[in-house]
Amino acid sequence: MAGPAIAEHGGRVLVRNPDGDHREDGPRGTVVVVEFDDLAAAQRFYESEAYPAARRVREQASETDLVIVEGVD
Repeated sequence: MAGPAIAEHGGRVLVRNPDGDHREDGPRGTVVVVEFDDLAAAQRFYESEAYPAARRVREQASETDLVIVEGVD
């Protein structure tokens, strides 16, 4: 459900893997990494009108650690 909102804000899903090779602190579930052009674009996506419906579904179905961080150049 979040795919259209991600694309609308220039985001690209780089990783979506439910079977990661967890080396420390036990398995945590599916890892998703989304890249945006900059921190502001990621924040606009998260705060957009298109994202809350997807967020509500995700919150009902899972526990999530969602972090927005600035990448390295």
